[in-house]
Amino acid sequence: MNNPIIEPEWLNDNLKNDNVIVFDTTVFLLPKEDNSDYIIKSGRDEYLKAHIPGAIFIDLQKELSIADESIRFKFPSKDIFLNFLEKYNINNNNKIVFYSSDKHYWATRAWFIFYFFGFENIYILNGGLQNWTHKNYQTSTLNVEENIGIYDKKIKPTEKTEHLIRYEELRQKVEDNSSIIINALTSEQHHGVGGIHYGRKGHIKNSISIPAGTNIKKDGTFLDDNELKEKYKDLIKQNKTIISYCGGGIAATSVLFSLFRLGYYNFALYDASMSEWAKKDNAPME
Repeated sequence: MNNPIIEPEWLNDNLKNDNVIVFDTTVFLLPKEDNSDYIIKSGRDEYLKAHIPGAIFIDLQKELSIADESIRFKFPSKDIFLNFLEKYNINNNNKIVFYSSDKHYWATRAWFIFYFFGFENIYILNGGLQNWTHKNYQTSTLNVEENIGIYDKKIKPTEKTEHLIRYEELRQKVEDNSSIIINALTSEQHHGVGGIHYGRKGHIKNSISIPAGTNIKKDGTFLDDNELKEKYKDLIKQNKTIISYCGGGIAATSVLFSLFRLGYYNFALYDASMSEWAKKDNAPME
């Protein structure tokens, strides 16, 4: 088991540690009236109302995504990632903590991006801002725009390309049954009976449903180790590559984060997810 989870108690005790960087990753997705897609709302306004003291707000769409009208959170290039590191004076020695004041998978998305580029000292705050305030820890309204650390100009991110899969490769894997394909959207979306459908209702052929929301408890904290082992043990026993997708590569990272916790690294993200697949008429769906 790996433990990339930080508890509020630890973070509260280490907020003044200059080596610790805290990022608020919050984004809101507002469904369109016809449920064909969503409208993106930045979490900055909520950040300015209340956030963990010293936390920096990340605009995931603008700062850690490639600009693309059809895939709004397209996975960032190495140059985009390096620019982000330089902007916030981040180096490999920092302990980086991500959290969200809304869905947990915004934090797992940020975590996965850093994981993909070779960072190891990366964590997610258990239960996000909700758990922080539940513990009666202080919040702030002060807008923090920079980190006082030192950017390492010699830093060279190592891309773990095996953890990203593109459309053409996934098409082949759908047919040859060589991988386990997981849909991290809701059960209603998977079965085509509710929620946003990205143009076509249903799911990628031969994929199974494990909604991102089932990786956390009702209080928003992550499943404990034993619960997580029980949840994924039958899939891991098959020793296949596990591919996760959702609507746009966000919720799917909750599954990958869970697998990482379990010490299973044979996984990949279909980043474009249903934002791409559902719009291709010849892409098989059920």
